[in-house]
Amino acid sequence: MSHIDDYEECKKYLTELSNKNMGKITVGELCNLFEMAYTHMNLLRKEKEEASQEMETYDNGGNLIELDELLPCPFCGGEPEIIFIGNNQTKSRSVKIKCPDCRIERTDAGIRFNHQRIAEIAVKNWNRRI
Repeated sequence: MSHIDDYEECKKYLTELSNKNMGKITVGELCNLFEMAYTHMNLLRKEKEEASQEMETYDNGGNLIELDELLPCPFCGGEPEIIFIGNNQTKSRSVKIKCPDCRIERTDAGIRFNHQRIAEIAVKNWNRRI
């Protein structure tokens, strides 16, 4: 979420608050409320970023897979999920990245590579939007 989105969200909230109180809020109070709301939005955004950095991904064999961060869905902005198909002992192994909101997905597969390498390729391709 960008700072402009945060600002617009705060502005919307404060407008609703002002309308509920029928204009009984002074400009100073409105400025203080805006600052509090904006600070709160920034804290929420920071917590969300920290939580996404702490997420760990495991393949079907329980092995930790370290990946670059997945960008949001290019169509709806949803949070994509990564699905491992097969395991490192099967001939057919693939990695699917899909958006649960709009159901767009892409699959990368390989016989010679393990899940780690296929997942790296899948994330790179998802982020490049090809």
